[in-house]
Amino acid sequence: MKGDKYCVICHAWLGNYITGEAPEGTASYYSIIKRKYCSECRPWKRNMDFRFYSHEYRKRKKKKEKEKEQSLIVLTNENKALKKMLMQLREENERLKRD
Repeated sequence: MKGDKYCVICHAWLGNYITGEAPEGTASYYSIIKRKYCSECRPWKRNMDFRFYSHEYRKRKKKKEKEKEQSLIVLTNENKALKKMLMQLREENERLKRD
């Protein structure tokens, strides 16, 4: 029938936005058209979304941590090289003062 809305997952009838009929009684046009899932599928979908976003968050966090470790290694090596150069300059400066 025209205006019927169905669950995306199990294809259960969610209501008719033209007449305002819904399984739980009457509902507004906007509440029916914004529905995507029935009351049985909604908790499952919410759980799947949470698992997906949690997984993506962990991946981003792991990537960020890896980048942080790599930059720390680069900065440590650079710091060692600068210390070595500074020591050489100090030794050279002392030799020049003696001469």
